Amino acid sequence: MQTDIPFKMFENCILVKGIKRSTIVDLGRRKYHIIPNDLHDLLTKYDGKSIEHIMQFYDIENQKTISEYFKFLFDNEIIFHTENPNHFPKIDFSNWKTPSLVYQCIIDLKSDYSVINEDLVESLDNLNCKFLQIRIYGNIKTQRLHDLIKKFENSSIIGIDVYLKYKSIEESEALYDLAKTFQRVNNIVIFDSDTNKQLFTHKKHNVNIAYVKQKITNCLSCGVVSPEYFSVNIQAFTESSNFNSCLNQKISIDENGEIKNCPSMKESFGNIKNVSLEEALDKEGFKKYWKITKDKIEGCKDCEFRHICTDCRAYVENPDDKYSKPLKCGYDPHTSKWEEWSTNPLKQKSIEHYGLRQIIK
Repeated sequence: MQTDIPFKMFENCILVKGIKRSTIVDLGRRKYHIIPNDLHDLLTKYDGKSIEHIMQFYDIENQKTISEYFKFLFDNEIIFHTENPNHFPKIDFSNWKTPSLVYQCIIDLKSDYSVINEDLVESLDNLNCKFLQIRIYGNIKTQRLHDLIKKFENSSIIGIDVYLKYKSIEESEALYDLAKTFQRVNNIVIFDSDTNKQLFTHKKHNVNIAYVKQKITNCLSCGVVSPEYFSVNIQAFTESSNFNSCLNQKISIDENGEIKNCPSMKESFGNIKNVSLEEALDKEGFKKYWKITKDKIEGCKDCEFRHICTDCRAYVENPDDKYSKPLKCGYDPHTSKWEEWSTNPLKQKSIEHYGLRQIIK
């Protein structure tokens, strides 16, 4: 560590300040570091300066702390020395664009699988939709599932996630066969399992198969905010900086065929039996949540995790305020503590409002 040469943060290491502490989001390594706000402020103020320059403004005790800070930064390759700090412009996160009118579609199915038909596939192609999530709450035959996935073989869809109930379909061999047969399948999640475990198909197919204990009976189980759902990558970070991290460019069909922003939301923009996805997308109010970033949401705007975290506008602490904090988030940025959201006394009224008592143990 040379103290007389200026240092510079790597462009893909981004500072995010919270009310009590901050994070350095390393988009290259897809990880994050929690740091004191003092270090955030130091890096913001002195990026491009030398350590020697910084030390002259602090007493001996603070200099020891600063030395420890810089050891951490160099050890984790967050900063580097350079004689030309101005030659490294920062990444511009102000633009997030995609050629798709809709980027992701969620389809909930219970027993009526006729929703997935040629007309739906054509609509998704027209919208240039890229990702599809199919959540099946009832039992389904292996052949029927194959037939559903096969409909997207020549479509714009490049990635499909499938959620299945445990023992609703023949086990591992059938899942491996599904993954090997359809290259578009990225993830297969088996919920209501008696264990949490991960299976992986052959590397050639790059498919993740996960068994999870979580009990899911319908869309009421959605919207949980947890570190296990953090997304640390440049695409997610850029989108979150400009748009809602959950609902931007998303369209959904619930198990009754209602077209919504998300299956968990109450407002419908028509039923898929008589309204196309294109028509629903053009209806007034469909895009009203798309630009609600975490910087606008109560609680979230004070959080150091806000640009790697997901969001939920379907279940919020104050149902009358679209900028209210996600109901199923147990993190308090003012105390830096995670707690169980469902037992919080201040959330009980909203839990009753949304009818969530049935999913809480």
